[in-house]
Amino acid sequence: MGSLGTDENEENARNFDNYRSNGATLERFYLEARPGAWTIRAGSFGMPLTATEMLWDRDIQTPGAAVSWTVPAGTSTLTLTAAGFYGPQREGDRSTIGAGQAVWRGGEPERFSIEAAASYWQFEIEDLKPHYVRQNRFVIRGGQRELASDFRIVDTLVRLRFPVAGLPVSVSFDGLRNFGTQTGEKYAFEGQLAVGRLGTPGEWRAFYTYQYVERDALVGAYNTDDWWFHSWYRGHRGGVAVTLLPSVFVQGVVVFQRRLDLKSTLNRITVDLVKMF
Repeated sequence: MGSLGTDENEENARNFDNYRSNGATLERFYLEARPGAWTIRAGSFGMPLTATEMLWDRDIQTPGAAVSWTVPAGTSTLTLTAAGFYGPQREGDRSTIGAGQAVWRGGEPERFSIEAAASYWQFEIEDLKPHYVRQNRFVIRGGQRELASDFRIVDTLVRLRFPVAGLPVSVSFDGLRNFGTQTGEKYAFEGQLAVGRLGTPGEWRAFYTYQYVERDALVGAYNTDDWWFHSWYRGHRGGVAVTLLPSVFVQGVVVFQRRLDLKSTLNRITVDLVKMF
């Protein structure tokens, strides 16, 4: 992956970015095997579990290993996945993450389909940089910031897909609870509606997302940086994208976000030019 931004890398912490503004890195390198109903990956790859960006930013690759087993369940399928990751942030982070998930998928993609997932994530946080730690509640021990809570997260996700007037529509609901919190701040929720498709010139897509995240509900170091705050907020995010060239689209997004302890709202507008792969 290559990136070239108008801000310096030293400013990334201030901007709560999950990646560097300027530089080039090899993001994905892995081995994959598909014996029968199994899928096995080892190396650095995209998140293998079904999750929204409220819990995990798709920009962050997952160095580690994952094993999935998919079996028919009547006219639907059931997929079981176990995965382990090490140090997902590239700045000396030595954290380890273990996760397990069950996903049921049913229906017909062109008419009506449903996807329901339940997962458990266990985070063992070690050597996170201070600017990642501050996104959750922390304590000072030995002159260093340490997270005040553990993170033992149960996540449930439901997605519905169906056409309306010839356009694909997607509706999703994602709710989670952190059973390791020491502060009582343990719940997070996301609801999203998306209409349209992208890829062919002239095609468009519009979306709206609502998020509510308590401060220690999830690990702020790993969730989406499309929102300014990574935890302790509620907010609205909406956007429209139009395909200009094959697999190339421009997208405008507006965010209205308020920290849960404040009355003022942070407003943010972004415009992105994206190449699809």
